[in-house]
Formats: sequence, structure tokens, C-alpha cells
Amino acid sequence: MHTESSSVSIYARIRPAPRRSDRGPLVGCDGDFLTFPTDLYADCRTRSHVRFDRVFTPAATNADVSSELLSRTAVRGGVNGDGPKMLIMAYGHTGSGKTHSVFGGDSTPGDHGLTGPLLRMVFDECKRSKHELTISVLEVYKEKVYDMLSPTCSRTTIRCAADGVRACPGDPHDALKMISSGLLNRVVGKNAANHRSSRSHTLVIMYIDAVQRITVVDLAGRAYRVLMFYKN
Repeated sequence: MHTESSSVSIYARIRPAPRRSDRGPLVGCDGDFLTFPTDLYADCRTRSHVRFDRVFTPAATNADVSSELLSRTAVRGGVNGDGPKMLIMAYGHTGSGKTHSVFGGDSTPGDHGLTGPLLRMVFDECKRSKHELTISVLEVYKEKVYDMLSPTCSRTTIRCAADGVRACPGDPHDALKMISSGLLNRVVGKNAANHRSSRSHTLVIMYIDAVQRITVVDLAGRAYRVLMFYKN
């Protein structure tokens, strides 16, 4: 949890239950506490609740999450160059909504997750300070780093990103198009929990001249334990 002396903030987001599911909620929230029903977790948990900087309920939208995170002083300081280099990372089981939270979903036009509002904030700052923004989109798969903006990028000829491309978008819409194009090349697979589960880590790196670097990471899903849960 974030304190005045800490440089890390941790948020939890509860995904809504699938529409066809007849299960009750597997987790709940009480303020900033994530709660675990004792009848479900009595044998495998030592605590019935865990505190976070903020817990987002299933009713929270991507706009709610983005508004909360980007209003934080540490994030604003990171964007305008007053703070240290910044990392925003989504971590969780496969199918938990990481990619949806970071990049948005196809079912909601104009929803670009956290990345869209963050890019608009960064462009506003670059316009104010007269800095230039460049971006890279990288994939980490099986211990190798690949450049997803390379013109030759394919799953057979993709090259290691030792000298990865830095694109210079003209506006947030242009940047989102570049990122979306890069995301099409991700390694994905199908499992019991998700029909399109990312098998790799995706990084979007925003460089604000030599002043600042902001990295947004969508980590690969943790499929094994979820698969065991579905089996059991």
C-alpha cells in the first residue's frame, strides 16, 4: 500500500462475474479491503481480507479506473517530468481483465483502457512544455524481446528489439493506432478461462525527450492455476 515514503501504489479491480455463471462472488470489497468469503477460502488463506490503495468494484468502468489513477500526484508528477521514471503494470490470472483495463475492449468503441487517457495527458504536457513524444511497443516472449512496430514484424521474421523502433505520433489518436497495430502481433492462445489469452508480456514505452519515460505493461496471464480451478 502507498505511503508518503513509498513509491509504489497497488490497486485491485474485481471483474464482473460471467453472465452465464451461476457461481456467487469469489471475492468482495469493503472500502479499500479486498475480502475473501471464508467458506470458499478457509483451507487455503490465512487472512480473510487484504488492504489496497483502492479496490474497484465490478461496477467500475475503465473510465473510473483511469480517472482515479491519473489523478494521483505521483502520476501527474511522472508525466510532467517532476517525478522519477514511471511504471504502470497489470498483473493477474488469465481472463481477469488485465488487457481490457490497460488497452480497452473491442466491444466498446472509443474505450482504450488506461492507455488512452494517459496518452492524452502526456500529449497535453508535451504541448505545454514543448517536448516531443516517441513510443515503442515491445513484446517479451520466451525470454526474448521483440519490436512490435517494426515494418517487418511477423511471427516468423520478427526481430529482436535491440534497436527497437521509436515512432513519433502526431496526436493521441495516431499513437493509439500505432499501439493497436502492434498489439495485433501478440502471441495469444486459448485455454479454459479465456478464448484469447496473451502468452507474452506487452510493453508500451513513452519517451518524453530525454526528460521522462513512462512504461505501461500488460503481463501475460497466469493460466495454470486458473485452469486447475476450472477443472476442480
